[in-house]
Amino acid sequence: MTMQLLLLPCATFFSAGRTKAGILALLLQLSLVFWPVAVKQARICRKQMAIASKLAEYSSKYELPKHALWDRRRFRTESETALAYVRG
Repeated sequence: MTMQLLLLPCATFFSAGRTKAGILALLLQLSLVFWPVAVKQARICRKQMAIASKLAEYSSKYELPKHALWDRRRFRTESETALAYVRG
């Protein structure tokens, strides 16, 4: 996997569904001078994909039940409390 990242950094962006970034990385690859820039950006993209997958896994695993969600009707803002006090 690391060799793919070094040889074809644009493949990382295309697999992530970021076509514009993949095309830009491909253009950077064509010039050997900017190849390390494309590799660095591909590494950052791969780290972001790993973090996003972990967050998705944890959020689905620890999802709150429906009754535990915040109910706005139970809480009042300061202005609503003041209006209730004035009205009696």
